[in-house]
Amino acid sequence: MPVYTFENNKTNEEFDLTLSYEEMLKFIEDNPHVNQVFRMNIVDPVGAGITKPPSDFSKYVLGKVKATAPGVNKAAIEKRWQIPREI
Repeated sequence: MPVYTFENNKTNEEFDLTLSYEEMLKFIEDNPHVNQVFRMNIVDPVGAGITKPPSDFSKYVLGKVKATAPGVNKAAIEKRWQIPREI
């Protein structure tokens, strides 16, 4: 279920609730002194470790970077895209 952020107009307090969409609509209807706060959550899923890069990413993208970019730290590029295996 999604997490929604709300602000109480009386106290200026922000709080989060985990609700379905229908529950969120009912909550806003039942609490007129509360407004929903909209935030954009932009996250790089690969950088956050949620997903692995595609298998051909290293060959076609990083390979070109290593071959053409002057002064690139090749060790840092290799380390950046290695996802450690948990033991």
